[in-house]
Amino acid sequence: MKRLFSVILISAALMTASATASAQFFNSMSLGVGAGVDGVSLQVGFPVGSFLQLRLGGSYTPPIGYAFSVDGVEFDNGTSGTLDLKAKLAYMGGNAMLDLFPGRDTKFHFTFGVFGGNGKLATLTGTSQALADEDKGSAGIRIGDTLVTTDENGYCTADLRASKFMPYFGIGAGRAVREDSPVSFVFDFGACYTKDGLGGYTYGTNMKTGQREYIRVTSADIDNEDSGVLDILGKIPVLPVMKFSLFFRLF
Repeated sequence: MKRLFSVILISAALMTASATASAQFFNSMSLGVGAGVDGVSLQVGFPVGSFLQLRLGGSYTPPIGYAFSVDGVEFDNGTSGTLDLKAKLAYMGGNAMLDLFPGRDTKFHFTFGVFGGNGKLATLTGTSQALADEDKGSAGIRIGDTLVTTDENGYCTADLRASKFMPYFGIGAGRAVREDSPVSFVFDFGACYTKDGLGGYTYGTNMKTGQREYIRVTSADIDNEDSGVLDILGKIPVLPVMKFSLFFRLF
Protein backbone atom coordinates (compact mmCIF):
# COMPACT_ATOMS: atom_id res chain seq x y z
CA MET A 1 0.00 0.00 0.00
CA LYS A 2 2.84 2.43 0.81
CA ARG A 3 4.51 1.63 -2.54
CA LEU A 4 1.23 2.11 -4.42
CA PHE A 5 0.69 5.57 -2.97
CA SER A 6 4.29 6.53 -3.72
CA VAL A 7 3.81 5.54 -7.36
CA ILE A 8 0.55 7.54 -7.54
CA LEU A 9 2.15 10.65 -6.06
CA ILE A 10 5.21 10.52 -8.31
CA SER A 11 3.15 9.80 -11.43
CA ALA A 12 0.79 12.69 -10.73
CA ALA A 13 3.68 15.06 -10.15
CA LEU A 14 5.48 14.06 -13.36
CA MET A 15 2.31 14.25 -15.42
CA THR A 16 1.44 17.71 -14.19
CA ALA A 17 5.01 18.96 -14.45
CA SER A 18 5.07 17.94 -18.11
CA ALA A 19 1.73 19.62 -18.83
CA THR A 20 2.69 22.87 -17.09
CA ALA A 21 6.36 23.21 -17.95
CA SER A 22 6.00 26.96 -18.40
CA ALA A 23 4.30 27.54 -15.04
CA GLN A 24 6.14 28.74 -11.97
CA PHE A 25 6.56 26.25 -9.18
CA PHE A 26 6.58 27.04 -5.44
CA ASN A 27 6.40 30.76 -6.25
CA SER A 28 3.87 31.39 -3.44
CA MET A 29 3.17 30.09 0.04
CA SER A 30 0.24 30.24 2.45
CA LEU A 31 -0.03 29.50 6.15
CA GLY A 32 -3.20 27.73 7.24
CA VAL A 33 -5.04 26.79 10.39
CA GLY A 34 -7.58 23.99 10.38
CA ALA A 35 -9.97 21.91 12.42
CA GLY A 36 -11.28 18.43 11.76
CA VAL A 37 -11.30 14.80 12.80
CA ASP A 38 -7.53 14.96 13.30
CA GLY A 39 -7.93 17.89 15.70
CA VAL A 40 -6.55 21.37 15.23
CA SER A 41 -3.80 21.79 12.67
CA LEU A 42 -1.18 24.15 11.31
CA GLN A 43 -0.28 23.84 7.62
CA VAL A 44 1.73 25.44 4.85
CA GLY A 45 0.56 25.33 1.24
CA PHE A 46 2.46 25.71 -2.03
CA PRO A 47 1.25 25.78 -5.66
CA VAL A 48 3.02 23.34 -7.98
CA GLY A 49 2.04 24.74 -11.35
CA SER A 50 -1.64 25.22 -12.13
CA PHE A 51 -2.84 21.68 -11.47
CA LEU A 52 -1.16 20.66 -8.22
CA GLN A 53 -0.74 22.03 -4.74
CA LEU A 54 1.29 20.62 -1.88
CA ARG A 55 0.25 20.96 1.74
CA LEU A 56 2.38 20.02 4.74
CA GLY A 57 1.24 20.22 8.33
CA GLY A 58 0.81 18.87 11.81
CA SER A 59 -2.29 17.98 13.83
CA TYR A 60 -3.11 17.82 17.53
CA THR A 61 -6.31 16.83 19.31
CA PRO A 62 -6.94 18.71 22.58
CA PRO A 63 -7.34 16.22 25.46
CA ILE A 64 -11.12 16.56 25.59
CA GLY A 65 -12.47 13.93 27.98
CA TYR A 66 -15.61 11.94 28.68
CA ALA A 67 -16.18 10.22 32.04
CA PHE A 68 -18.31 7.13 32.66
CA SER A 69 -18.46 4.11 34.99
CA VAL A 70 -18.71 0.33 34.68
CA ASP A 71 -20.30 -1.59 37.55
CA GLY A 72 -19.47 -5.05 38.83
CA VAL A 73 -15.82 -5.17 37.73
CA GLU A 74 -13.92 -8.05 39.37
CA PHE A 75 -10.26 -7.66 40.32
CA ASP A 76 -7.91 -10.64 40.60
CA ASN A 77 -7.57 -10.21 44.38
CA GLY A 78 -11.25 -11.06 44.85
CA THR A 79 -12.40 -7.46 45.16
CA SER A 80 -15.25 -6.22 42.98
CA GLY A 81 -16.74 -2.80 42.49
CA THR A 82 -17.30 0.11 40.14
CA LEU A 83 -14.55 1.09 37.69
CA ASP A 84 -14.54 4.83 37.03
CA LEU A 85 -13.23 5.57 33.55
CA LYS A 86 -12.24 8.67 31.60
CA ALA A 87 -11.61 8.69 27.84
CA LYS A 88 -9.55 11.50 26.30
CA LEU A 89 -8.60 12.33 22.72
CA ALA A 90 -4.89 11.77 22.14
CA TYR A 91 -3.92 12.00 18.45
CA MET A 92 -0.80 13.94 17.44
CA GLY A 93 1.06 13.71 14.13
CA GLY A 94 2.01 15.20 10.79
CA ASN A 95 0.70 14.90 7.24
CA ALA A 96 1.59 15.59 3.63
CA MET A 97 -1.19 16.20 1.09
CA LEU A 98 -0.92 16.49 -2.69
CA ASP A 99 -4.00 18.03 -4.35
CA LEU A 100 -4.69 17.37 -8.03
CA PHE A 101 -7.01 19.84 -9.82
CA PRO A 102 -8.81 18.60 -12.98
CA GLY A 103 -8.65 22.08 -14.55
CA ARG A 104 -6.38 25.11 -14.46
CA ASP A 105 -8.96 27.29 -12.69
CA THR A 106 -11.03 24.68 -10.84
CA LYS A 107 -11.36 24.59 -7.05
CA PHE A 108 -12.41 20.94 -6.80
CA HIS A 109 -9.50 18.57 -6.20
CA PHE A 110 -8.53 14.97 -5.61
CA THR A 111 -6.09 14.49 -2.74
CA PHE A 112 -3.43 11.84 -2.16
CA GLY A 113 -1.44 11.92 1.03
CA VAL A 114 -0.10 10.31 4.18
CA PHE A 115 -0.74 10.77 7.90
CA GLY A 116 1.95 9.75 10.35
CA GLY A 117 1.90 10.09 14.12
CA ASN A 118 1.65 8.38 17.48
CA GLY A 119 -1.21 6.14 16.33
CA LYS A 120 -3.28 6.94 19.41
CA LEU A 121 -6.80 8.20 18.81
CA ALA A 122 -7.83 8.20 22.47
CA THR A 123 -6.61 7.04 25.87
CA LEU A 124 -8.73 5.42 28.57
CA THR A 125 -7.82 5.72 32.24
CA GLY A 126 -9.63 3.82 34.99
CA THR A 127 -9.60 3.56 38.77
CA SER A 128 -11.81 2.08 41.45
CA GLN A 129 -12.57 3.08 45.03
CA ALA A 130 -13.03 -0.61 45.77
CA LEU A 131 -9.25 -1.04 45.85
CA ALA A 132 -7.51 -0.54 49.18
CA ASP A 133 -4.28 1.47 49.22
CA GLU A 134 -2.22 -1.69 49.73
CA ASP A 135 -3.75 -3.23 46.59
CA LYS A 136 -2.78 -0.35 44.31
CA GLY A 137 0.07 -1.32 42.03
CA SER A 138 -0.56 -5.04 42.39
CA ALA A 139 -4.27 -5.75 41.96
CA GLY A 140 -5.49 -5.98 38.40
CA ILE A 141 -8.12 -7.05 35.92
CA ARG A 142 -7.81 -10.38 34.09
CA ILE A 143 -8.19 -10.04 30.32
CA GLY A 144 -7.77 -13.44 28.69
CA ASP A 145 -4.31 -14.68 29.70
CA THR A 146 -3.15 -11.19 30.62
CA LEU A 147 -3.34 -9.43 33.97
CA VAL A 148 -3.74 -5.66 33.60
CA THR A 149 -2.51 -4.27 36.90
CA THR A 150 -3.02 -0.80 38.32
CA ASP A 151 -0.12 1.55 38.97
CA GLU A 152 0.95 2.74 42.43
CA ASN A 153 -1.85 5.31 42.36
CA GLY A 154 -4.51 2.74 41.48
CA TYR A 155 -4.93 3.59 37.78
CA CYS A 156 -4.98 1.31 34.75
CA THR A 157 -4.80 2.58 31.16
CA ALA A 158 -5.72 1.57 27.62
CA ASP A 159 -5.46 3.13 24.16
CA LEU A 160 -7.69 3.28 21.08
CA ARG A 161 -5.24 3.03 18.19
CA ALA A 162 -4.98 3.14 14.43
CA SER A 163 -1.84 2.59 12.33
CA LYS A 164 1.03 5.03 12.91
CA PHE A 165 1.43 5.44 9.13
CA MET A 166 -1.81 5.84 7.14
CA PRO A 167 -2.15 6.51 3.39
CA TYR A 168 -4.94 8.98 2.63
CA PHE A 169 -7.24 9.53 -0.34
CA GLY A 170 -10.02 12.08 -0.55
CA ILE A 171 -11.75 14.84 -2.42
CA GLY A 172 -12.13 18.48 -1.55
CA ALA A 173 -12.57 22.06 -2.64
CA GLY A 174 -10.44 25.17 -2.51
CA ARG A 175 -6.88 26.27 -3.18
CA ALA A 176 -4.44 26.96 -0.38
CA VAL A 177 -2.91 29.79 -2.43
CA ARG A 178 -5.10 32.12 -4.47
CA GLU A 179 -3.67 34.83 -6.69
CA ASP A 180 -6.82 36.96 -6.41
CA SER A 181 -7.19 36.88 -2.61
CA PRO A 182 -4.92 36.93 0.46
CA VAL A 183 -7.31 34.54 2.23
CA SER A 184 -8.57 31.17 0.99
CA PHE A 185 -10.66 28.30 2.30
CA VAL A 186 -10.05 24.56 1.80
CA PHE A 187 -12.40 21.69 2.58
CA ASP A 188 -11.29 18.04 2.71
CA PHE A 189 -13.28 14.84 2.93
CA GLY A 190 -11.75 11.39 2.64
CA ALA A 191 -10.37 8.42 4.55
CA CYS A 192 -7.09 7.08 5.91
CA TYR A 193 -6.29 3.41 5.46
CA THR A 194 -5.36 1.73 8.74
CA LYS A 195 -3.91 -1.72 8.14
CA ASP A 196 -5.13 -3.50 11.28
CA GLY A 197 -8.36 -1.56 11.72
CA LEU A 198 -9.12 0.35 14.89
CA GLY A 199 -8.36 -1.41 18.14
CA GLY A 200 -8.14 -1.17 21.90
CA TYR A 201 -4.73 -1.91 23.46
CA THR A 202 -3.39 -2.10 26.99
CA TYR A 203 -0.26 -3.11 28.94
CA GLY A 204 -0.38 -6.24 31.04
CA THR A 205 1.53 -9.26 32.30
CA ASN A 206 1.14 -12.55 30.46
CA MET A 207 0.08 -15.05 33.14
CA LYS A 208 1.70 -17.96 31.25
CA THR A 209 5.11 -16.41 30.47
CA GLY A 210 5.35 -13.67 33.09
CA GLN A 211 6.33 -11.19 30.36
CA ARG A 212 5.09 -7.62 30.19
CA GLU A 213 3.10 -7.17 26.96
CA TYR A 214 1.16 -4.59 25.00
CA ILE A 215 -1.93 -6.51 23.93
CA ARG A 216 -4.92 -5.93 21.71
CA VAL A 217 -8.22 -6.39 23.56
CA THR A 218 -11.13 -8.16 21.88
CA SER A 219 -14.78 -8.25 22.86
CA ALA A 220 -14.38 -11.86 24.00
CA ASP A 221 -11.58 -10.81 26.37
CA ILE A 222 -14.00 -8.62 28.33
CA ASP A 223 -16.93 -11.08 28.14
CA ASN A 224 -18.64 -8.99 25.46
CA GLU A 225 -19.31 -6.20 27.97
CA ASP A 226 -18.83 -3.76 25.06
CA SER A 227 -21.59 -5.47 23.01
CA GLY A 228 -19.03 -6.37 20.34
CA VAL A 229 -17.85 -2.81 19.66
CA LEU A 230 -14.13 -3.68 19.79
CA ASP A 231 -14.55 -6.49 17.27
CA ILE A 232 -16.54 -4.23 14.95
CA LEU A 233 -13.88 -1.51 15.11
CA GLY A 234 -11.21 -4.07 14.29
CA LYS A 235 -12.94 -4.85 11.00
CA ILE A 236 -13.04 -1.23 9.85
CA PRO A 237 -9.98 -0.61 7.62
CA VAL A 238 -10.49 3.12 7.20
CA LEU A 239 -10.60 6.19 9.41
CA PRO A 240 -12.92 8.90 7.98
CA VAL A 241 -11.41 12.37 7.77
CA MET A 242 -13.23 15.69 7.38
CA LYS A 243 -11.36 18.95 7.69
CA PHE A 244 -11.90 22.70 7.25
CA SER A 245 -8.87 24.98 6.78
CA LEU A 246 -8.35 28.71 6.44
CA PHE A 247 -5.19 29.86 4.63
CA PHE A 248 -3.46 33.23 4.62
CA ARG A 249 -1.09 33.98 1.75
CA LEU A 250 2.40 34.96 2.90
CA PHE A 251 3.84 35.78 -0.54
